[in-house]
Amino acid sequence: MIRKSFLWAALSAGVVLLCFSVFSCKRQSSASRFTKNNGPTVDSVLDSIVSEPAAQTSVSDTAEKIDRNEEDLKQRWKESFLADERKIDLDLTTMDSNMVYSEVYKMLIYPEDYIGKIVKMRGQFSSYHDEYSGNTYFACIIQDALACCSSGLEFSLKDNSYEYPKDFPVEGENITVIGRFSTYLDDDIQYLSLSDSVFM
Repeated sequence: MIRKSFLWAALSAGVVLLCFSVFSCKRQSSASRFTKNNGPTVDSVLDSIVSEPAAQTSVSDTAEKIDRNEEDLKQRWKESFLADERKIDLDLTTMDSNMVYSEVYKMLIYPEDYIGKIVKMRGQFSSYHDEYSGNTYFACIIQDALACCSSGLEFSLKDNSYEYPKDFPVEGENITVIGRFSTYLDDDIQYLSLSDSVFM
């Protein structure tokens, strides 16, 4: 008899607990019952955004923002080479003049070994205007230790907003250039170039 009354009491307690948990679940929202949310609701946030007055901007303000963003992008691209020296595969600025001259000579003989590598070099600025095609070409010229022999690499700037000669160094001025080594064909002749280059 005691066992039946104990069993009956345990069963009644289980039913009460089950009912309590069902009713308490119905009262709670879909959020976790262990968190308390007294913050704004999604609807209240959306309502506040919609009710805010729209910002008044002029066309000139927008143009200024675009210009600033363009300048920021140019600067970040230029700084990206400087920020991560690991991106520079071949730094000719750390070599003496004989080593630089021989490395550039190797580039001329075995260009396939250098394709796609980021190269940093220092030398003298030189330009050449081709009357036939109308194109102007730019190069960084390197001389050996005795200054009797010179070699160089053509480069093309990533930023096309530079105007020649206004935005360029003068002939013979020392420059430092970083660019991606590449080749191109012109009239079936292979030329070497540092493409997407920047002045340092």
